Amino acid sequence: MESKRIFIFVFLLLLAVFAWNFYSPNFEKTLNREKESIAIVEPVSPKVVEKHQLKTVKSSPEKIPTTGDSKHEEAVDVVYDDDPVVNASMLLQENILCIRHLSDSKNYVQYLQRFKARLDENQQKFYDKFTQYCQKLNKQHPEYHLTEKKILNQQKNKAQAVSLWGEIIKGEKLAADLTDSEVRGLLSSGSLNVLTQAPQYLREFYQKTIHWDLESVLGNHQYDYVEYIQNYAHQLYLCQSGADCSAYSSTMVMLCYLNSKGCGLDYPSYIQQVLTQGQQADIALALDYLKSQYN
Repeated sequence: MESKRIFIFVFLLLLAVFAWNFYSPNFEKTLNREKESIAIVEPVSPKVVEKHQLKTVKSSPEKIPTTGDSKHEEAVDVVYDDDPVVNASMLLQENILCIRHLSDSKNYVQYLQRFKARLDENQQKFYDKFTQYCQKLNKQHPEYHLTEKKILNQQKNKAQAVSLWGEIIKGEKLAADLTDSEVRGLLSSGSLNVLTQAPQYLREFYQKTIHWDLESVLGNHQYDYVEYIQNYAHQLYLCQSGADCSAYSSTMVMLCYLNSKGCGLDYPSYIQQVLTQGQQADIALALDYLKSQYN
């Protein structure tokens, strides 16, 4: 049903498929279909949005600023997590867009040319600045290997998991084998790294528990719309808990491509300036629910 497709939410790409596949030339047609299918739809319950104060959770280390000339003071490998598997996985996920924009692979260069050809003037200016940002990041942190994705993948594959979450990422522990208590323990562990990738690795729990709970909370049984709101709320929780949601974060770089109005905005500003009041209200309700699951 065509009306159902317009609710497909971009963070399904961003959290998993996008992080690993978006910048593959073979993914170009899929991404283009997603861009064409996305539209803003007024939800059923246009309620007043309230500001939420979330507890601080363990976050990734200090990141290079996206504006100004301040330099990141870390001189050694960045550490997102004590588990080397989680650390390597986060390093790839957080920098995958820069890795793509700095790649000298012939296939990727050709794809990037086609990608830029579809941008409007505002988007083109933004992506030019983003490329400069990535070049600066690469010079300041050569240990990130932003021009050598193969090395990052090798580091991830060779790393040994020393935590449950690392075992899940590594595939040594199946999420389907986790007890409900173990899943909820991970979500309430206070680890931003776990929550960042939880919708990907704990997808069954999100589909069978969180999604259906949110349908009741929102009073809305349109599956794709509820998932749309769920992912917006989840990302907002991450932002308010310490995740990088600035203009050059992977989240906002993707949203800039999907909506030119998002270029240069941070994530909270995007919600306030681009989404409808009704959508914001439903995101607030979903955020309250996620707080009860994550805290």
